Amino acid sequence: MSLPNPDRIVKLTGIYLNRYESIPGSAPKEPLIAADSYDKWFNGMFRQSLESLLVIKGGRWAGAKEAAGIIRQSGLIVENGAAEILGLAVSDWVTANYPKFWLQGLELWKINKEMQGINPPRKVAVTVQESDHVVMLATTEIATMQDHLARHRRHIERMVGAGIARQWTTDRFMQAMTCPDGHIVGFSYGNSRYSWYEHMRRMIVGRSRMVAQSANEYRHFMEAANG
Repeated sequence: MSLPNPDRIVKLTGIYLNRYESIPGSAPKEPLIAADSYDKWFNGMFRQSLESLLVIKGGRWAGAKEAAGIIRQSGLIVENGAAEILGLAVSDWVTANYPKFWLQGLELWKINKEMQGINPPRKVAVTVQESDHVVMLATTEIATMQDHLARHRRHIERMVGAGIARQWTTDRFMQAMTCPDGHIVGFSYGNSRYSWYEHMRRMIVGRSRMVAQSANEYRHFMEAANG
């Protein structure tokens, strides 16, 4: 094995970075479409369902005695809607695309091999162990989404409770549920609020790169483990 000359390494490094950075651009955008659909559902059907639960007097929310039931019912409605629109979209996206991101990561591995002065195979097959690892990553992401949906429900419940206590109008509640980017909030994260649209955008960018890099690192790890 002989290392390629420095100019070749610089060129390969550029190719590697370009491939890595371009991975999210080729990732399907169905989760963003789902986020837009959820915005429409929330502003339409959920708003109507919420108002049917509320006691509204003079345009303002009242009914403090009925608050516990209203909060609970609104939480259930929003969690079911989010699960159907967003949860299924994420599950389908993860299942369909994680194997593709893994293959893109193996292309990064091939470039790494060239940097080491080793000619990689022209075609790289996914091993059984790697396939199992992809399934594990996908399962973890789907489980994480379920946690996000539960956090979304709790956030809505808190805000419905606050709205009843402060006698908000429905318009005031909808304003509180809308992030600066114009999309419906997913949940609070620290002192920030992220919309579902922004959450999905970050998922597409972050998870596509993460899975690809995991493939690259996993292949190197297995090579080292097997001598």
